[in-house]
Amino acid sequence: MHVVPIHMPPLRERDRDIVTLAEHFLRIYSKQDGRKFETIAKDAQRYLKRYPWPGNVRQLQNIIRNIVVLNDEKSLGVSHLPPEVMASTATKSSASQASNNRLSVVQQTSPAPSPIVEAAPEMTTTSMPMESPVSHTSPNAEPSNSQGVTIRPMWQIERETIQQAIDYCDGNVLNAAVLLELSPSTVYRKKQAWEAEDSAS
Repeated sequence: MHVVPIHMPPLRERDRDIVTLAEHFLRIYSKQDGRKFETIAKDAQRYLKRYPWPGNVRQLQNIIRNIVVLNDEKSLGVSHLPPEVMASTATKSSASQASNNRLSVVQQTSPAPSPIVEAAPEMTTTSMPMESPVSHTSPNAEPSNSQGVTIRPMWQIERETIQQAIDYCDGNVLNAAVLLELSPSTVYRKKQAWEAEDSAS
């Protein structure tokens, strides 16, 4: 069997495809969730084109999905874009300006010689025996430090976070999974396990 390799450039090198794909995902998810989104504003398109998209098409798809889940307007604008898309563009502009400034400055003075620092004489210290602290904490108590910060088990935090996302999406597990960046099957499985534990207790 003869296999022909096909080179697919990354999304950041396909400016036209970025907007086309974004509009495609916008139409699909708007219809799926009953939203009013129809177009992407020109200024938002410029931000999408400038973003490097390290996660390629999948990242673009997830971002559009999140926007549709959390908003309901006719046009996707700059205000809907996540911080990483906005910050990346600002960082790129700042880096370019800084690079131009460095190139325009010519250093005319030789660097100052490093000062010679004499080594300080070694000091000997006498080690004192230290008593090991004795813990009087109950074995069943949640660990905490002197500032009163309590360390909670990860499974408790995970359960609360997932449940908050489900409540936020009015019980829609699929939308909650998108917000949590988890697969719907994972959320369903955990939810069923917790419900089984609650009914057994």
